[in-house]
Amino acid sequence: MRNLLFLLLSLPFAIGGCTTDPLKSVEVSDVTISQAAATPDAFRGQLVRWGGTIIGISNLQDHSMVEVLGKPLASFSEPDDRKMSTGRFMVRIPGFVDPAEYQEPNRLTVVGSLAGVTQGKVGDFTYTYPLVEARQRKLWAGNYQVAQPLYYSPGWYDPFYYHRWPYWYAAYPRPPVKPPVKPPASKPPPPAR
Repeated sequence: MRNLLFLLLSLPFAIGGCTTDPLKSVEVSDVTISQAAATPDAFRGQLVRWGGTIIGISNLQDHSMVEVLGKPLASFSEPDDRKMSTGRFMVRIPGFVDPAEYQEPNRLTVVGSLAGVTQGKVGDFTYTYPLVEARQRKLWAGNYQVAQPLYYSPGWYDPFYYHRWPYWYAAYPRPPVKPPVKPPASKPPPPAR
């Protein structure tokens, strides 16, 4: 009996441990993408946690470069693609990364150290990307999903809410909606002669 009680009391802690965010287990700096692009030497080597929508990928001989459109992070470090962009950055991932998975609209959250900047083209514009050496990463499939609130139509009826047993089986009609009362129309005054 004592073992069963201990098991039941420790169950919420075990379940709670499964819902922690592994990307938040590391202390990171609060450097923004624009700050890292403007002064790369000042922030070189600092750990950052950035995320966003994947724009492109190029696989090289020993690593892959992923271009990400930065977005603010929501709960569990998931990029919220409904928000405005915080800038673009590049992620260097060792080894091969499958372009079929790392494509738009999938999203990526990365924890890594800043390794300077790299130049690239956005159309004809030369863009300076902060470069992140990935230590941890999480791929998110599709667009950011928000839990929708439950909606009950006005005609929805729960017999248990208003009435107690034994009347639960009887469906009580709702009172009719009365139209708004309008004041009587006044007659216009007779024309003057």
